[in-house]
Amino acid sequence: MSKKYKIIIVILLIIVIILLPLVIIDYIFNYNYGEWFSKYVNDNKYLIVVEERDREQIWIGNRVIDVLIKDKQNNRIIAHFNTKIDNNGSPLEDDNYLLESNDEYILLKFFNYDGSVCSSYRFYFEDYLS
Repeated sequence: MSKKYKIIIVILLIIVIILLPLVIIDYIFNYNYGEWFSKYVNDNKYLIVVEERDREQIWIGNRVIDVLIKDKQNNRIIAHFNTKIDNNGSPLEDDNYLLESNDEYILLKFFNYDGSVCSSYRFYFEDYLS
């Protein structure tokens, strides 16, 4: 092999040696979930499960949450996404969210530690179940 290829291989090995531990640490600390709340709405037709990651993003102060909305009758997932809530280092509590539902939609609002609206999501059943 020429000297040029040896240098490229050495550089790639150094990058892998540096990045691999960082990826493993990020996976261990940011992808462990614990259930924050779970609610049935509309006569137990729909299940809403919100999980939070075990560790907040310390450098930002945000808590990453994962939201799952499931149609129990048809065994279908309506929505699955994640978002962040600024909790300023405090644990998430019941006053960090508002859940409303009726025959037309499910409304989920998430609030920051200071009471400001972090994000708001509205899911219309007719959009997902037609």
